[in-house]
Amino acid sequence: ASKHALHGLFESLRWELKSSGVHVMLVCPGYTETDLHKKALLGSGNSGKAPVSLLGKLSTPGDVADAIYDGACSKQRLLILSNVGKRVRWLALFLPRLYEHWIEISR
Repeated sequence: ASKHALHGLFESLRWELKSSGVHVMLVCPGYTETDLHKKALLGSGNSGKAPVSLLGKLSTPGDVADAIYDGACSKQRLLILSNVGKRVRWLALFLPRLYEHWIEISR
């Protein structure tokens, strides 16, 4: 729900700022090689080590930064840097019932 809300927020910002010349791009970076998981906020509210996901390929922070810079220069509206994220987005757009089923069984 929060990711959907961000898409709506960025779409609204894009429309509100359209005449000002400000470009708005939403970036979905996927899994990035950082040490953030070592001090993650856990479901209990405490700080601790979170498991690292093995789903998808890890990107380096430099690769993410380069992709964001290139996306901003080419005025992309949405930048999805994960192959998994791209596939899920297409699945949700073109086969919404299959996407809903997949989300339900993934819980």
